[in-house]
Amino acid sequence: MTSLNTRRFPFYISITTLVVIIIVVLTGVFLWINEKESSAVALDLADRFFSEVNEKMAERYRNALESVAVLAGSATLIPGMDIKPIDEGLSHPGLEFMTRALEHFEYLHSLYMGYNDGTFMQVTATRGKDALNAKLHAPEDTWFVVRTIITVQDGASRQFWSFLDQHRDLMFVRLEFSPSYDPRQGPWYRKAL
Repeated sequence: MTSLNTRRFPFYISITTLVVIIIVVLTGVFLWINEKESSAVALDLADRFFSEVNEKMAERYRNALESVAVLAGSATLIPGMDIKPIDEGLSHPGLEFMTRALEHFEYLHSLYMGYNDGTFMQVTATRGKDALNAKLHAPEDTWFVVRTIITVQDGASRQFWSFLDQHRDLMFVRLEFSPSYDPRQGPWYRKAL
């Protein structure tokens, strides 16, 4: 008779090993469930957050567009708006309206109007921002830039850049001959027709 040399582990080691395995498995299951639930909650919160942001942005744009529509409609009622600007455009009846509108509606950057002969007037609010002034080659402390393109008798055009401070006082005027910009080629002009 031969005896088997089997090695036996003490009972307490078997129980301890079983308990550790159960704890590890349960911890893994709980972590997996927690991760799934956390992901679902995070996605739900993100979805709600982006929905709220989207609604607020849509409302802001609706209000802005309504303001611009009212502004454009009001501009047509100002006497002299249909008169083409001459020279720098600083005597144009619409200049005061445009600068005040840009002061009031800070989300607006620029207002402009074009005429059928290529005459154009644009008021840009730089609001003293250095980067924008540098881009427009404007002097420091420029608050408004009035760009006027006029057509002269021989069919040529001239472009005036007038730089105004915060009080709308003229700081500097730059004249350019034969500008390449023609407002009649812009999609905004064609849509307006």
